[in-house]
Amino acid sequence: MERIIKTIRFRPKREYLDNIVEQFETVTKKAMAEGSIDSYFTAILDEEILYVGIFNSKEDSVGIINKGIQWLDKRQDLLETFSETDKHFVVETGTIR
Repeated sequence: MERIIKTIRFRPKREYLDNIVEQFETVTKKAMAEGSIDSYFTAILDEEILYVGIFNSKEDSVGIINKGIQWLDKRQDLLETFSETDKHFVVETGTIR
């Protein structure tokens, strides 16, 4: 069974950091119920949030990753942009062997 690791990095504007962290944790817990996330952790590094999730084959049909990206898209006004990409979040994907 192939598993995917996905990282999502984003930087809430300072005044929204606590609120975004709380909302993101709630959204992630709901996403766990869909069954495509084997494990995850969320870290706050300075003012950047780093989400790392391990996804199983159910992700193909559930689409939790895309739902998370849509959630962030709707909150772009609360996020800083990354100067190197001019985007509000950075997503990276890899396969676990």
